[in-house]
Amino acid sequence: MHSQLLADKNVLVLEDQLLIAMEVEHSLLQLGAKSVVIACTADEALEMMDECAPDLAVLDINLGLSSTSFPVAESLRSRGTPWVFATGYGNEINIPVPLKSAALMRMRYTGWKLARGVRLTVGGVSCVVQ
Repeated sequence: MHSQLLADKNVLVLEDQLLIAMEVEHSLLQLGAKSVVIACTADEALEMMDECAPDLAVLDINLGLSSTSFPVAESLRSRGTPWVFATGYGNEINIPVPLKSAALMRMRYTGWKLARGVRLTVGGVSCVVQ
């Protein structure tokens, strides 16, 4: 795998399902991330952003009960921090126009899919990673 893709990077993962979050954390560490911080809610992620100063984020779009990661993406955008959106939903996801610059990763995460999504996002490419 691309073990140096995230060398010396701090990564924020916003995922409301702990098992998935742990899988993503494992993959990010294999990609060379210096640290991975996991948040389960948008509010928690926003609080953690001040403490961990992420270089990149992986954001599950739907966080249950009509909550999304869009406020976190907006905060990342204002800071100039790249992010990857992730979703288990189909094409019905309505991402606000200012946030469409990130790669969109369809679940189920795999190491190579996550690596591709990260590489494209860091390179400034907006696309869907199937």
